[in-house]
Amino acid sequence: MKKIPLTNGGVVKVDDDDFDYLSEFHWRGKQSDGGKQRHAVRDVSLGDKKVTVRMHRLLTEATSDDIVRHINDDGLDNRKRNLQSRPIRPWTGRANTAALRGVTDIAKDRYAATIDFTSREYSLGEYPTPEAAGRAYDKAARNLYGSDARTNF
Repeated sequence: MKKIPLTNGGVVKVDDDDFDYLSEFHWRGKQSDGGKQRHAVRDVSLGDKKVTVRMHRLLTEATSDDIVRHINDDGLDNRKRNLQSRPIRPWTGRANTAALRGVTDIAKDRYAATIDFTSREYSLGEYPTPEAAGRAYDKAARNLYGSDARTNF
C-alpha cells in the first residue's frame, strides 16, 4: 500500500501497482454529496466543460450505471480490495418486506425510507412504521418529481 497526498490536505491509500499512474495527477479531497465520506477527485477540462473524476470510479472502471462502495466506509481508502462496484438499479441490498416503494424493514419496529434521484440513493431516515416511512418517501418523491412522482399513498 502507498499513499498519495491530496492538494487540500490528507492522503489517499492506493495499491502499489496503481501508485505510479495515479500519482501523475493532482488529487484533492472532496466531501461526498451526502456529506458522509471524503473522496479523492480531480477536475478535467473537456472543451468548455469541466468534469470531476473520482479516483474510486476510475480504479473500478465504473460506468454511469454503476455505484462504487468503499467496503470499510473510508472514502480515502482506494485499495482495490476495499472497492465494490455494482449496478445501481438491479441490486437493492435488502428485500422490500414492507411492500412499499422506498421502504425497507431494517429491524423490529424500524423501517428505513430511501429515494433514488440522479442515479444516487438518498436516505430519508428511520421510522417506527412502514406507513410513516412510506409517507416520508411520498413527500420526497413529490418534491423531487412533482406530478410525475410514483407514490405509495
